[in-house]
Amino acid sequence: MARGMALAGVDPSELTPPPPPKKPKTFKEKWSNYWYHYKTHTFAALFLVFLCVWFVCDKVGDNPADYQVVAVTELPLLEEEISQLSSYLAANGEDLDGDGTVEVKIESLVPSYYDVQAPTVGRADNDKLMAYLTTGEKMLFVFDRVSHDGFMKKVEDVTEEGYTFFAELPTAAADYHVDERVWSWENDNARTLFSTFGDLPDELLFGVRAPVGTASGEQSVRDHKNGEALLLKLIASAEKYATKN
Repeated sequence: MARGMALAGVDPSELTPPPPPKKPKTFKEKWSNYWYHYKTHTFAALFLVFLCVWFVCDKVGDNPADYQVVAVTELPLLEEEISQLSSYLAANGEDLDGDGTVEVKIESLVPSYYDVQAPTVGRADNDKLMAYLTTGEKMLFVFDRVSHDGFMKKVEDVTEEGYTFFAELPTAAADYHVDERVWSWENDNARTLFSTFGDLPDELLFGVRAPVGTASGEQSVRDHKNGEALLLKLIASAEKYATKN
C-alpha cells in the first residue's frame, strides 16, 4: 500500500528502464566511442612513446669521435682542409669505440686572425683554447708555427718562461722539437698521399696535453694516452715513409 501511494501520479513509462546503449558498428562510431572514453590515455601513451624514441635516437646519435683535436691556425681552415687533416690523422689512429671506423673530429680555432677581423670572436677563440688546455677537455692539439709562437708568448706572460702545456714524447725523431714538445710534419711527405692539402701550412705542430694539474681527470688521462699513441704512430709512419723514399 505504501508503495502504491509512493508511485501515485507517476507515469508508468517513467518506470521503464532505459534500453541498453547501442554498440558501435561502423569504424567511425567505434573510433568516436574510443576517443570519447580514452582520449587522455591516448595522449599519455603517445607522449611516453615519443620520450622513448627520443631517448633511443639520442643514444644512437651520441657517438663521439675516437679522437678530439683542436687545430689552431693563423687563417681559418676550409671544410675540405679539415677533412684532409682528419684523414691524415685517422690513417694512424685506432678504432677506439669499436664502431668499425676511425673518426677524428677537428675543431678549428683562429684567434690571431679574428683578433684583427673580428676581435670579439678572436677573444672567444682565445678563451676557448685556454679553457681546453686548462681543463683537459681536449688533449690533442695542432698549431701552425705563427699561432703556436703567438699563443705560447701569451702563456709565458702569465707563467714562467719556457712553460708548456704539452707532454714530452718518447721519440728521437729529427722533426720533434723537444724544447717545445711538439712534432712538425714539415718533412713528412706521406701527407701528400691524402691530397694536396690545399693551403694548409707547411709547418704544422702536433702536441698532446700533459695529464697533470687540472687536466689529470680519468677521461683526460685516457685521452692523453690515446693522443700520445696516435702521435707516436704518426711520427714512426713519417720516418718509415721518408726511409722508403
